[in-house]
Amino acid sequence: MRLAGRWSRRVRAHAKAHNIPLRDCTAGERKHKIAQEYLPKAPNFVGVFLILVGRAPAPVWDVRRTKSGKGLCLTRKQPWVNHYAFHIMDREWGHVIIKLCGQPPFNAQIILNGHEYVARQAQKEGIGFIKD
Repeated sequence: MRLAGRWSRRVRAHAKAHNIPLRDCTAGERKHKIAQEYLPKAPNFVGVFLILVGRAPAPVWDVRRTKSGKGLCLTRKQPWVNHYAFHIMDREWGHVIIKLCGQPPFNAQIILNGHEYVARQAQKEGIGFIKD
């Protein structure tokens, strides 16, 4: 719990210091539609442009001392915890999402869009295309 609290405070402080919008989402909100509202208007923008916080189940360890105090009792649980989705604009891949769990062992998910990658490569080569 302590690590999760520190992680949350540091992410929120970083977002505030760098003027990155951070939004806490509720269940059922369409996060990809929220991200579309925040897409950077500048064509050469590179970096984090949005952080979304949502709750989802994740495997975490519950660590407790034994009654004697000499050992540890580990149990695996799957509670609902905060996940932080960092929306990034990358030169090569376009819109990339890195989703991190706020609880140890800090599971991560990287979401790439192959269509965006192909579009970026076509632009580099000067090949005309239309997104449909």
